[in-house]
Amino acid sequence: MTEQLHQRLADLAGDVASPGPADPAVLWRAGKRRQRRRTAAAGLAACAVLAGIGATGLALPGTGLVTTPVPAVQGDTLRVPDRLHVPSAWLPTTAEEGPIGPLALVITGGVERDLVGGETAYVGVSAVTGQYRFLSLPGLSTTGGAWGDTIALSADGRKLAYWYGGGGHSADEFAIEADGIAVYDTVTGDVVRRAIDSPHGIGGERPAWVGDKVWVSWFERVEGDPSSGVNGRTMSWDPETDRMERLPGGVVLPGEMATTTGSRAVLSGRSGVTILDARGRTERTVKVARGWEGELLLSPGGTMLAGRHDPDGDPSSYSNEPAPVLVGPASEAEAARLQSGAVCKVCPAVRLDQVPRSTGLTPVAWRDEEHLVVTRVADRNTDHERWEYVVLDVETGAVDEFIEPARATGSGNHLFAADAWTWPTWDAPAPDAPLNPRVVLGVGLVIVLASGLGSLLLWRRSRVVR
Repeated sequence: MTEQLHQRLADLAGDVASPGPADPAVLWRAGKRRQRRRTAAAGLAACAVLAGIGATGLALPGTGLVTTPVPAVQGDTLRVPDRLHVPSAWLPTTAEEGPIGPLALVITGGVERDLVGGETAYVGVSAVTGQYRFLSLPGLSTTGGAWGDTIALSADGRKLAYWYGGGGHSADEFAIEADGIAVYDTVTGDVVRRAIDSPHGIGGERPAWVGDKVWVSWFERVEGDPSSGVNGRTMSWDPETDRMERLPGGVVLPGEMATTTGSRAVLSGRSGVTILDARGRTERTVKVARGWEGELLLSPGGTMLAGRHDPDGDPSSYSNEPAPVLVGPASEAEAARLQSGAVCKVCPAVRLDQVPRSTGLTPVAWRDEEHLVVTRVADRNTDHERWEYVVLDVETGAVDEFIEPARATGSGNHLFAADAWTWPTWDAPAPDAPLNPRVVLGVGLVIVLASGLGSLLLWRRSRVVR
């Protein structure tokens, strides 16, 4: 039995032809087929990984292209949001996605936009849609001066003036190094510039809009002394015609004691205020009895003045003590008529009266001839005091809610269009909140590494199986 089995196996072995030498061409084709299969598998795996990253990016809030829907506004009605938010540092810019129309305000501080270091930038808030967007201002000067001093927003929110150029370090911390003045159109995105020639550069002051003119003050530098200043001047520039005129009377605006309202400029001094028109000509002067400090605000109709009581009686210093709000007529004759009912030829100075229950409030702007916008502390139980804007009735002292800023910003970080104080408020949608690109990139890298590790394990397993 065993011998028969062995014989049978020998016969079968004899039937099998002995393998000849391997053909190199056959082996090469087989290797290429295997390489193509592996390349195709790797390509499919890469496509799967990229698809996963894209799906993750679109799924993460704020990282896709879809933005918060904004309700349509008939006739582009200009409004101011009743609540302000801290903008995301990763909002798009107007250079990337276009302008957002007239601005209710510009947020001038507390926002950083930079992948590495953190560069503070300006964020515009649309008066039509409520959208937030970084403002792309070509050549914006960021040297010298307090942050926000390089720009000025027109009363209607349509134009934004800013100093440009002047690169390098400023030796004068209070002056803005610049090569000229520019105006950005918030509707079209167009920019017009006016160069200011000076052999050694200029140091500028904060620009201001008076009507449709931009008032700019600057002085020239002296060679070898970057903190020097000579030939100081204040000019009125018309961006439409590019005409620049020197203001009469040596007017220097703006400064700590000057404000603008619509087509007027108001210069506050020790004896009262001087009201100028858009060409710098004096409309009238109003003598105001002492007892106030800081600057006086003129109402939109030009009939009322408002200020802050001086608690220490020293007009040369600004006190941080809580003080009441003061108001009075912007005319000596009107003040005398209201006080005595008589018509005066040589009228005494206007005496401002305290608004009831207004201690601790700070006047910001007039909303109309009978109401002031003021700031008050809304929350002291935080790391940073939170301020809010409220409307004060100057007759009764009654206060109504107006605008609630975000917790992380103060009133000093908001540059409102002058007309915005008179616009209606609305419940604007919160701005988009795109994620930090570094977070999205990190998530994508984790997916890539995890997918690559998984592919490697599957490949090793397939080799073991073969």
